[in-house]
Amino acid sequence: MKFTPHLILALSTLLIAACGGGDSTGPTAGPVMSTDSVICDTFELSTNIQGSLLGLSLNTDLPDDTVISVTVDRSYWKQGDSEEHSRRYFEQESTVGEWRGTHEINIAAEGWTRDLKDFQERMANAAVGFEVARISDDIDISIIAPVNMQTNAAFGDRNKNLNGKAVTIMSYGRLVRGDTQLAYPL
Repeated sequence: MKFTPHLILALSTLLIAACGGGDSTGPTAGPVMSTDSVICDTFELSTNIQGSLLGLSLNTDLPDDTVISVTVDRSYWKQGDSEEHSRRYFEQESTVGEWRGTHEINIAAEGWTRDLKDFQERMANAAVGFEVARISDDIDISIIAPVNMQTNAAFGDRNKNLNGKAVTIMSYGRLVRGDTQLAYPL
């Protein structure tokens, strides 16, 4: 192929357009998002309890900007009702990057029982009071990369681009979830 002045000009124009124009400050369109799959083969919760503090971190191959929801609960049962209910010790929406390091969460019995008593009082004031029949000896810990909260466009609509061994495919989309239960009687 012979490089004529017209061909060189056309190729130069295409190259400049592809690189974001002739502006020396670089492109202004923001980061380029990949349309490739987001892979998640690892999604492991790391936990330990020291006194009344739960140490919790996440080991995963998801990108640091992946939005996650972190919860720590304890279950209870109302008298005359076989349905399991729960009250939260902790709840936070965050990112994978923020949870790669260990966070300490207070799981002291006093805080949880006070929250349950306050809830019982509010329900009694609303004329739907209840007595507690039983409280679980375990705490439930969950971290979820939910379907409709991802800010990284690479995940796609309802995480359609999320694939891997740790991914669960649901009728409403794809998610990654890590759950564990630890014995910690009140």
